[in-house]
Amino acid sequence: QAELLETTRPKLPAPDKTPMSEALFWDIISKAQSGSESETVLRLEDLLVAYAPKAIRDAAKLAQTFLLDAYREEIWALAYLLQDGCSDDAFEDFRNWMILMGQQAFNAVLSAPDEFDPASFEGADTGDAGGLMSAFGNAYLAR
Repeated sequence: QAELLETTRPKLPAPDKTPMSEALFWDIISKAQSGSESETVLRLEDLLVAYAPKAIRDAAKLAQTFLLDAYREEIWALAYLLQDGCSDDAFEDFRNWMILMGQQAFNAVLSAPDEFDPASFEGADTGDAGGLMSAFGNAYLAR
């Protein structure tokens, strides 16, 4: 069984030991952005696996902090209006989507949710963005 695990799991290069910071977190999010939310989540996982386990954990903690920062009534109201309703799970997915859109977009929504342009939400798949936290867990396990 051990031989099977060794042959099916590719060897990873040595991890990048750069400590995780907010700037690095947002840089990784920016580099991960792809055509769709699901592609962005997969790319994020691929980028995170290059870092040491501690950095991946720290990135997950930052994401959780940002999710908490966005847990506000006016953000939920925005999500409700944009999605024609918003359950607890849908609100979490919406906040994940906000993070995947990058630092500038995330901060813009946080600072002025009433000024959010609904046209920038067209075609968004917040359900796929719900995989954000899984990307951190998968990268950590792979590392």
